[in-house]
Amino acid sequence: MKNIKEIYRVFVLIFMRDKLNLFFSFFFNAFLMVMLGLFVSDRFNEIGTIGIYDTLDSEFSQQFIYALENEPTIQVKIYKETESLLEDITNGDLVAGVKINPSFDVLKNAAPAPLEEGSHILMYGNSGKDFWLKMLEPGLKMGVLKTNGATQTLLNNITIDTEMVQSRNVDYFKFIFPGVLMFSIMGLAFTGALSLLFFRQADVLKRLKITPLKKYEFLAGFTLSYLVLLLLQAVLYIVIAWLVFDYTFTENFLQIGVLVVSCGLLFIVLGVAIANLAPTVDSGNNIVRFLNFPASFLCGIFIPIEALPKSLQWLAQVHPLTYFADAMRNTANYSATFLENKNNYIILGVLFIIFCLVAVRSFKWEEQSK
Repeated sequence: MKNIKEIYRVFVLIFMRDKLNLFFSFFFNAFLMVMLGLFVSDRFNEIGTIGIYDTLDSEFSQQFIYALENEPTIQVKIYKETESLLEDITNGDLVAGVKINPSFDVLKNAAPAPLEEGSHILMYGNSGKDFWLKMLEPGLKMGVLKTNGATQTLLNNITIDTEMVQSRNVDYFKFIFPGVLMFSIMGLAFTGALSLLFFRQADVLKRLKITPLKKYEFLAGFTLSYLVLLLLQAVLYIVIAWLVFDYTFTENFLQIGVLVVSCGLLFIVLGVAIANLAPTVDSGNNIVRFLNFPASFLCGIFIPIEALPKSLQWLAQVHPLTYFADAMRNTANYSATFLENKNNYIILGVLFIIFCLVAVRSFKWEEQSK
């Protein structure tokens, strides 16, 4: 245990003395996260899907739906019941839902009779799409006007009630933060791997070989040092998200802690395996770069995986970060339980065991012969 503590202390001190490495590992990704959160909003969605449940099912209501279908900024999905409509809003598949009430039919008259109760249209608003809701209500009224050639005075007679539905939609910063957190942890873990490769090339590890230090003590101390560093990094990012964007996790703090630690452990172990198998520092750099760069746009960090082409969606499933980002986002934003994330945990558990076996079995004190 004493040797493990000493190795841990040495690697933490080495990391802290490299100011440039400290900046890029702790603050550069945080800077990008803040800039994206401040200047990018959910308005990048140019086309939104609305669900329509037509209880009237008349020629006039069908003409109204047809008018909406011809709007360039709207996609229409037809429903036969309210339950499935609300379910899709809750899941974030729709920006809003529209229920055409039986009283809608009176709008075909130039001067519709006043309503005794209810409304012509009931709009179910997606709580995560405020921008869309502000635009949709006048859009629905214009759809009625396109259906009915009546005068503009009809506009004031159209009544639309709105019921808000709590959905899984979140703003852009809330979407990217869990992924950026996992992405940054991966980056710091790989930084440790490259330092290990450098020390082997500089014969530092070769000198340790002649000491009483055992292999498992060195690996445990090294892993512990970077695990502590990435936990500090995670705390820093969480504090920044809270102070700048008022971002908080939706409970499940135990699972969030498990995800942060397990993400760090898995990529530290993978990094050690890379450092063991890569013959030179340059080759190790190239392998890490190959894993790092595609992850930023393939693994659902800044762009939803569903927005990628099908071929890239399949490729994203190969990268371990995809499962960490998905599990963390489900937990942090949607209060998913361990059971709901079980598929992600099973895949990551299998990968962790494989990487551990490779890292331990392939570890060498000396640089590999060329």
